[in-house]
Amino acid sequence: MAGETSKTTAMASSLFCDKLNINIDYQQPAEQHVLLANIKEFLGLNLHAKGSPSKRYRYGIHIYEGEYSSKMQMFVEVDPKASGVSFFRIDFNPAHCDMEVVAAFLQSVLPGGLQDVLLKGTIEVK
Repeated sequence: MAGETSKTTAMASSLFCDKLNINIDYQQPAEQHVLLANIKEFLGLNLHAKGSPSKRYRYGIHIYEGEYSSKMQMFVEVDPKASGVSFFRIDFNPAHCDMEVVAAFLQSVLPGGLQDVLLKGTIEVK
């Protein structure tokens, strides 16, 4: 009725996110080249990151909150050694990461910045 206010009840969710995984499978060689160049540049900055090959990828990068081996913020893998996996993947716990750092990293290395997450990415919640 006109003039009446209604009460709404907020509902709490039992969803718990311990790990967020974003995969982007860049198919175009130009995008792959840009991403690899950006990753190499990031590693060259000697920030709080430690890079080494992983089991399935040529680049496995642990990004820390402070100096190695402080709390890990993100784990990034780029350039797969075999087919069947995405060209780029990042794992992090949104409850324990500085999301501004995650966003800044993605903006700086992805060829299309954060838009690539929305337009090309798949997100898995664990």
